[in-house]
Amino acid sequence: LAMVQRDADFPAPLILPNGYCAQELVNLLIVGRAHSNVFNGEKLIGEEGEGTRLRGIPRRTPVGFLTLFERQGEPGSLVVVGGNLKRPLSPVFVVQSESH
Repeated sequence: LAMVQRDADFPAPLILPNGYCAQELVNLLIVGRAHSNVFNGEKLIGEEGEGTRLRGIPRRTPVGFLTLFERQGEPGSLVVVGGNLKRPLSPVFVVQSESH
């Protein structure tokens, strides 16, 4: 459990108040790590040495992940799923939408 908490960018529950899984739980089930994001690799936000490191998906996954949220909203505010999740090792996908 401590490792799962360290994987997340910020402390957060794995089950949201609406009863849905947080992205960390979805990633834990797909990748085996509770990283908070769906982009490839890591991103540093802010100044070098003082910024925040955000963790995404480190490598191609056995199962893929697609989301309708990637197509909705204003440009620049969209969720971007990285190729590590879009091109899984097997042709099986978890699909996220507004209702599940």
